[in-house]
Amino acid sequence: MLVNDEDPAVRANRLALLKAIREATGTAGDFSKISG
Repeated sequence: MLVNDEDPAVRANRLALLKAIREATGTAGDFSKISG
């Protein structure tokens, strides 16, 4: 998915979604130990 869309509203919504996903998964475990 293209996150940095030319439309500022679309870009802001996508960045907010990524932030929400990161915050939700950050409480589930330490994913920094996964290699790949």
